[in-house]
Amino acid sequence: SSMFDFRSGAATSANGTEASWDILIAPEGTYNVCWCGASEGSCTSGNDYSVQLGTLQVAKKRDCEVTDWWVVDECNKVCGGGEVRMKRAITQEATGGGEACPSQSELTKVEQCNMKPCPLARLDRVTLEPAKVY
Repeated sequence: SSMFDFRSGAATSANGTEASWDILIAPEGTYNVCWCGASEGSCTSGNDYSVQLGTLQVAKKRDCEVTDWWVVDECNKVCGGGEVRMKRAITQEATGGGEACPSQSELTKVEQCNMKPCPLARLDRVTLEPAKVY
């Protein structure tokens, strides 16, 4: 397996006890992250990096993908302003630092619907049965 030395160039930050470098890893894959475990010396050989700290997964940058909105509950009123509930789903999670997916609350929405006023009722004549109310 090949070894990458990311110490090339000046550190982007250092404070006497730690130093860090900004790096760009092009090949996708899983990398072992190791620390120099040499008891003395300057950690110049690949064999000096014997303390494994963990792994680093490098993936192709891909933005989150979601479906179009679909109606969950139709408009709850035929006129006078109602609400329609809609939902969408995540079809592809973001990878490699791509644009993150919306939160669960952003996967549902409520919109106004049927905003036209309801027609007014008109009474021309009222008849009571029986004609005389006791």
